[in-house]
Amino acid sequence: MTRAVSEGYDDLARKLDRLEIVNCDKKPFIPDDRFDGALTYEFLSTCVSDLLPSEDAGAHRHIPTLYKSYRKVIAILVMMRYEKHFVNFWEKNTNDRDLPLDQERLRSIDEELWWPKFNTLQYKFLARVYCEETESQQWTDDYVLPILDKVYRNRGAFSEVYKIRIHPYYDRLNFRGDQEVSGLIWHLGCNGRADIHLQQHWYALKQLKTSADAKVNERKLREWHDEVAANALVRKQQHNNYAYNSILPLLHSHTYGKQCNLIFPLANYNLKEFYAKEQKPPNGGHRFKFIEQISRLVPALGLIHQGEIDSTCQWIGLHRDLKPGLPARHANCGFFELM
Repeated sequence: MTRAVSEGYDDLARKLDRLEIVNCDKKPFIPDDRFDGALTYEFLSTCVSDLLPSEDAGAHRHIPTLYKSYRKVIAILVMMRYEKHFVNFWEKNTNDRDLPLDQERLRSIDEELWWPKFNTLQYKFLARVYCEETESQQWTDDYVLPILDKVYRNRGAFSEVYKIRIHPYYDRLNFRGDQEVSGLIWHLGCNGRADIHLQQHWYALKQLKTSADAKVNERKLREWHDEVAANALVRKQQHNNYAYNSILPLLHSHTYGKQCNLIFPLANYNLKEFYAKEQKPPNGGHRFKFIEQISRLVPALGLIHQGEIDSTCQWIGLHRDLKPGLPARHANCGFFELM
């Protein structure tokens, strides 16, 4: 290894350390958008012969492959100062798409690598992306959730409600507070209330409360799956029927270790508070619009109480909390939307 290559590794390791940020749970991670500018094509050009010594003069032809598929593996090894071991990953064709590696898989690649250190570092590069998925995601608590801020708001019998902000790079939920929206939006099954102002990149996180009793947790997990299924059913109908747009969309659901989570757009206050401080609709036209928008709740409730996703999956439709204390989100048109 030449002095220039060694200094390049040192410089990269220091740079990666500086790129680390922490989420709301103080778990460190390196955002992909920052990482893209750290381990560059130029860096690989200077060290490729050291990473792949057996290739000799022909090593440079592999730079495009290293850049596309091996940068995170290289970064982990540089942070461990085990760059010389990269050739073992190359020979076993183990690249970024294979991460995370379990202990047995890592041992089969290189027995000298220290598993606890490698495992800690690999998850720094694997923060989860929040997308609008049709099915719930199953994430182990080894992963880092790129939630930068998490503020407790309230709780109900079923869950706790938080205000969260997701790192912009990992936020693919396609819902922003500056959207043109109108109508009354109801959130089926939310016992909590949010009283904060709607902002870009802020969402409402509804988190299932766990219990020390395994049977209670099992029952709550079933209820959570029912709620996900019900919201997914309504979301599917929203693409085909304007009436169903009176339901606030479920943006994302996932399990994280033992936690069960639902993410919705954020509300700024509840309906009761709205009536307490706002003037009533000033004319008959506005009152008619108000009634018309509330009536859009009816087909969605009918769909939920019908309790059927398809011919093979049914459940008992139940709604417990249609009340003025439900969170409300103020629309740009001067009306409001209910969760």
